[in-house]
Amino acid sequence: MKINFNQLDDTKKQLQFTRGTYSVEHNKLNRWVWTSQEFGGVIKNVEYVTLSVDTEIENVLYYDDNKMELKPDCYNIVKIKTSGKSEFDIKLEKPFIVSGDNRILGIKILSITIDNDIIF
Repeated sequence: MKINFNQLDDTKKQLQFTRGTYSVEHNKLNRWVWTSQEFGGVIKNVEYVTLSVDTEIENVLYYDDNKMELKPDCYNIVKIKTSGKSEFDIKLEKPFIVSGDNRILGIKILSITIDNDIIF
């Protein structure tokens, strides 16, 4: 699944997750998008992307030369500086493998904020 955001004004903000995301899933309480172990896309005129994520295992998220430890049973907030970039890539140290699921999972994205606008 691709996630696509375009702001139709003179700022022309754009964010597209073009690789490494799966379809939206939900239960009675929440909705989320699973990522794979590596995911990313293209970006334009956005200073920061903030992801609220959940992980089933202890993991480490890598972006550029930075890393962040992700804890299970914790609401992990990841704020990524993207100003001046046209693409972004995020990698996780370990995949999350579920028996009976052929996907190679990473983390669950619970929300996405671009600068100060919540888009998911």
